[in-house]
Amino acid sequence: MVALIRRRFFGTKISPNSHRHKLQWSVKQVTKSNFSDSLQEFKSHLSASDFVAVSLQNTGSFSAPWNRVSSFDSPETAYLKVRRAAERFQLLQFAICPFTISGSKVTAHPYNFHLFPRDELNIGMPSYSFSCQTSYLTAMARQGFDFNACIYDGISYLSRAQELAAIVRMANPINLNYVVEASSSPPTVADTVFVERVKCRIKHWKKSCIDSTSKKIDDALVKSLQKLVLGGEQYGSRPCMTIAVCSERQVQLVSEMLREFFDDLVALKIPTKGGGTQAVRVVLTSSKEDKSLLERELQNAEEEQNKKMRGFREVIELVSASQKPVVSHNTLNDFSVIHSKFIAPLPLDVNEFLNSLQSNFPLIFDVNHMMKGIGPLENVTSIPAAVSHLKNRFFAPIEMELSHGALLDESKIHGQTVVRICYLFAKLCSVLKITPGSIQSSDGKVLDGYANVFRSCSGNSEESLDGGIRIWTNSPRKVDCKDLVFLWGFRNRPSAGMLKSLLQGSHDVFSEEFDVCLVDKSCAIVVFFHPNLSQAFLDVMNSEEISGSLKELVSEGLRAADYDTYKRACSLGLWETDLASSLDKASATPDHLSQRDPETKPAEIYWCNDLIINLDDLSLNIKAEPAKTMSSASIAVNSPSSSNHFIKDGVTSVNVNRLCSFSFESGLFGSKIPTKKLSLSVNGTRPTRPERISYSGLEPVKASSRSFDVVIVGAGVIGLTIARQFLAGSDLSVAVVDKAVPCSGATGAGQGYIWMVHKNPASETWELTKRSHQLWKMLAETIRDQGMDPLQVLGWKKTGSLLVGRTPEDSVMLRKRVSQLSEACVRAEYLSTDELHYKEPAIYVGTDGGAAFAPDDCQLDAHQAVSYIEKVNRSFAPEGRYAEFYHEQVTGLVRSVVIFLQSTSSGEFEAVQTSNNTLYGKAIVVAAGCWSRSLMHDLFKGSHIQLDALVMPRKGHLLVFENFNPLQLNHGSMEVGYVDYQNATFPLGLDDQSQTLSVSMTATTDTMGNLVLGSSRQFAGFSTEVDDSIVLHIWKRAGEFFPKLKEPSLTDFIKNRKVRVGLRPYMPDGKPVIGNVPGLSNLFLATGHEGGGLSMALGTAEMVVDMVLSNTTYVDSSPFAAQGRCC
Repeated sequence: MVALIRRRFFGTKISPNSHRHKLQWSVKQVTKSNFSDSLQEFKSHLSASDFVAVSLQNTGSFSAPWNRVSSFDSPETAYLKVRRAAERFQLLQFAICPFTISGSKVTAHPYNFHLFPRDELNIGMPSYSFSCQTSYLTAMARQGFDFNACIYDGISYLSRAQELAAIVRMANPINLNYVVEASSSPPTVADTVFVERVKCRIKHWKKSCIDSTSKKIDDALVKSLQKLVLGGEQYGSRPCMTIAVCSERQVQLVSEMLREFFDDLVALKIPTKGGGTQAVRVVLTSSKEDKSLLERELQNAEEEQNKKMRGFREVIELVSASQKPVVSHNTLNDFSVIHSKFIAPLPLDVNEFLNSLQSNFPLIFDVNHMMKGIGPLENVTSIPAAVSHLKNRFFAPIEMELSHGALLDESKIHGQTVVRICYLFAKLCSVLKITPGSIQSSDGKVLDGYANVFRSCSGNSEESLDGGIRIWTNSPRKVDCKDLVFLWGFRNRPSAGMLKSLLQGSHDVFSEEFDVCLVDKSCAIVVFFHPNLSQAFLDVMNSEEISGSLKELVSEGLRAADYDTYKRACSLGLWETDLASSLDKASATPDHLSQRDPETKPAEIYWCNDLIINLDDLSLNIKAEPAKTMSSASIAVNSPSSSNHFIKDGVTSVNVNRLCSFSFESGLFGSKIPTKKLSLSVNGTRPTRPERISYSGLEPVKASSRSFDVVIVGAGVIGLTIARQFLAGSDLSVAVVDKAVPCSGATGAGQGYIWMVHKNPASETWELTKRSHQLWKMLAETIRDQGMDPLQVLGWKKTGSLLVGRTPEDSVMLRKRVSQLSEACVRAEYLSTDELHYKEPAIYVGTDGGAAFAPDDCQLDAHQAVSYIEKVNRSFAPEGRYAEFYHEQVTGLVRSVVIFLQSTSSGEFEAVQTSNNTLYGKAIVVAAGCWSRSLMHDLFKGSHIQLDALVMPRKGHLLVFENFNPLQLNHGSMEVGYVDYQNATFPLGLDDQSQTLSVSMTATTDTMGNLVLGSSRQFAGFSTEVDDSIVLHIWKRAGEFFPKLKEPSLTDFIKNRKVRVGLRPYMPDGKPVIGNVPGLSNLFLATGHEGGGLSMALGTAEMVVDMVLSNTTYVDSSPFAAQGRCC
């Protein structure tokens, strides 16, 4: 009978009875609330100890079976794998234990630090986001881990690199005595003049300060004038003055002058947020004692600030500074995380990593590696098993003494592994005859081969559900990497034994000893134990001489590659779900793109086939109980202030035979949704068709090929960003369906500008647009924080934008717009004709014209942005949470009637019918752009529902000129008339086919350097044919603003000219429709954005997801409701 896995929630206490069979020790749990006191206590224990043991608990370790470090990995590929895991997953618990070994007695001081990254200083950095594997979180929940304490009271931290960036960004005053060195270069005439002028100012100011203390001035006006003229200010209770500087040279001159002539002044450097210096602040002290007091105050304030920034890293710095030997159970994984989180970003090269690591931790011991000295350990797969094995074979009694009490407190069970590591290390030292006192001595040769060994053949290093750690097993066999061949493309997924049988006798190369193991379901490794056979086999695979059963396998799709191809897949970051897919891509990639070092020596590995996944065993387990399902174990995040459940107590189900992970931003916790609950669970199989729920709420269900939590109709930028928001911000599964492919509609035909200059702060769309712009900028910043270039990923660049006019009336309107934007906290300025010419020399607006300039406006490439969003969405596909159904026409909605708790009877749609599939969903979002009206009309035909989404296609043309040299632009530009035409209302009685045309000038340069000119607006039905007369009209209109375009003819550029035609989804009142359809609680609309789909996409996605999840929307959604506008 399958044991039931008890359901737990975040914060659930665990019964001590469930742990009676295991040796338990008390471990001090440290959170933000007791961190300061615990740090001092830890410092004392560290100083008195000889060793430090560490054990880490992350949110995951690998995304696919082959991504974990295995026996076939060389040091380079092993490092690439752990580097990726360290950068993707987050550290939640860091157990650390200073300990001393004296004979058979171990004195240990274990601490378990609960960590959670956040922006403690409220300076906008770093931007934390990370991935999670549900199996890891579920295991922690089973152990009673308090996720509430972690999220709300976890200790934050900054790495050394992040701390330096934070100091620059905070721009706090710095004592010049500590940062400025004396100049060695002789002063120039300008230097002398500057110094004398500053000296004179200081003398007058100092005299005034002294006089003001001796004379009482009662007149407030006189005081104010005196302060204004002399530049007097206060630094705390002391008078000060600010000296403006233009360069670091002037800072140096001021510092030298003050040290020479004024011994009662303290100079403070006032940095800019970019790292430069904007001023020097001089503070007057009353005596030498007062000056010393101020300098101590400044130093103490800086130290306190630095401590707050470092957070938990203080512990790491203490261990590093102590130079004590560190003991771990999986050094490569653990210390790649430690380096990434607390020291600096991980370098690309494994040797650079090891050198950096050794400079911080000179002696590291891995108990996994030390077990090698004991001999073959076939059945020892955990630390408790290893301890038991040593007890049975060797007499080496160990007495444990813990400073935090000998009895187990059920609230102190976390971090037990670090104590077990101390215990096992002491056992190993006794068995291996290692004297702990000799470890730090220079003549401790007995330790050669044990210290600083980073094993690549580590097997599965994740912590098991019983707290055990898989350690080194069996006796590995050394082979050269070049003797390994990867095979994939075999039919019917044979077992390793079957594949070996097929290969035996198929060619002479298999007459010698070889072995076969499966890496995952898609790929196998063949290892040849005699040299040169692997290359001979590869040559046969690529030759015409192939014959027999091997030829048959090749004809069925069998492919082969050498170890360099596998190494290239890792170095290029081709971390696909199946190794076969990664090898396919690596094989198609030229060698020079993988940055191979031609001087790299051939690598050797330890072949240890018991560490490879045995899929034969997996298949037997699956067949054994085909009809049974496992009970779910679920975990949730509770708000301290609310008992409400996230999504109606829903639980997302995930197949246990599949790796499942999700990613989120830590800023979501404790800030935006503090009163919600995040639910996860592990579940077994269930029927494809989900059961109906009996209340009107959205309960997540397991995504199968045809059942999802949310079905989105439309794969434009609106639909895909809504999918992304659901996937990243919740645990729901999503399907996207479209009759075509992304970027085939208005999104792909647009200019890609994310501008505010032409927006009216008084309009009802302002807040939504502003929020979307903010989210785009946050996304670009997040991409940058992840080490990528937003320009390469999104086509993102800050260009600034110009709204230009040519008449006095236009200038009045532009001045008003600048005033409105400034009042709405958007940086803007008015440019006269001359100022405009300086900013954009190519543009001409006459003598009466001008421009509104928004320097912070940005633009992106729609195709790149959508491609990135698709990539993010598809990263959830391996978990069963995302699927795409492109080239599928939606043909209908499946209706159901359900009795709800709130009302007597209502209805909702339960599925979307396409040309090929029926996609069940608890929520359906229609984001089909200009096709939304006709689609909804067809879907509701014959029903009693009265809905007319007045979305109409508004055709637009854009001209794209490749390599266009005659005109170079510094900024994006559009004319004032664009605003009027964009917001023009459409008379409801006008026929859709009426040719109502308007053309206004817009001009941008895209990321490829192409000139993009627009744009036209017309109501011409769903026609997307190019109209040459409109193209000519756009060209001529642009020429009125850019004189250089009047010289050549449009026909001169026929070869490097492209025309984009798109259909904007237009609403008569100029506002998109966002919200549910009245009377249908689970059907939502998100359409009608006209030309602002890209710029409003992220805000719309956020709003839709909040509506579906019954959250309060960030922006008021009432102006966009369908009620009264569509029905």
